[in-house]
Amino acid sequence: MNLKNRKVLVVGLAKTGVAVARFLKKRGAHVTVTDLKNKDELGAYAEEVLAMGISLSLGAHETQHFMNSDLIVLSPGVPHTITPLDTAREAGIPVIGEIELASRHIAEPMVAVTGTNGKTTTTSLIGEMLKASGQKVFVGGNIGAPLIDYVETGMQADTIVAEISSFQLDTIEHFRPEVGLLLNITEDHLDRYDDFEHYVQSKGRLFENQERAPTWRSSTHKTRLSPGWKGTLPANASISMPSKPLTVPWSGTKKWCATFQGKLLLSLVWRALG
Repeated sequence: MNLKNRKVLVVGLAKTGVAVARFLKKRGAHVTVTDLKNKDELGAYAEEVLAMGISLSLGAHETQHFMNSDLIVLSPGVPHTITPLDTAREAGIPVIGEIELASRHIAEPMVAVTGTNGKTTTTSLIGEMLKASGQKVFVGGNIGAPLIDYVETGMQADTIVAEISSFQLDTIEHFRPEVGLLLNITEDHLDRYDDFEHYVQSKGRLFENQERAPTWRSSTHKTRLSPGWKGTLPANASISMPSKPLTVPWSGTKKWCATFQGKLLLSLVWRALG
């Protein structure tokens, strides 16, 4: 993805916004960052971006900045439905999120974990399991370091394990992890989504670019879904989705992962990368 001399607007300045702005600036983009907060409220975030020589537009999301951009990168804390974004999309200006941007610069296999509850613990656990098997692992995304930091540091991991939120999934296009894991879905973030149905659809986007059909499981059902699935699931459903057969070496053997805190952790075998 060539960013040199492109006008890129970063919407939302916090930890992720700073990381994205830094990444874009180093690749020759002309970067502007917009945020509803003022400079004092943003504190060190604003100072860090200004020190990079990046323009700030604070206190409001001015439509002109959106319309004058070649690309817009949205931070997960900003709703993807705000009016300036809708106006930009209608004008054909691409709008993506940090996860999508990072994934376009990542070739290493990725395990992506989402769900209403347990995703941070599960992401960390998978990362520790892989490290114990001898792999070099980057753990981040919605926890710890933003995924774009992996690209920025030049680290060469064997596997990336990323926690992915529904907010991050709202702005993907081609994002396709090697393994996608949806732990569970219960009512949450209804201040951000119109209803529970829209929240479920957001979580389901984890699988829309997969090349093999996912399987959803509950206590009473197991059903295969079509590739690129964008439908709905029962609230107690869990999904497994390998893009190809995967295994992982753990203490020298191949093992199925068990359930974790009563939820399905993994119902697939990972690929040995060592």
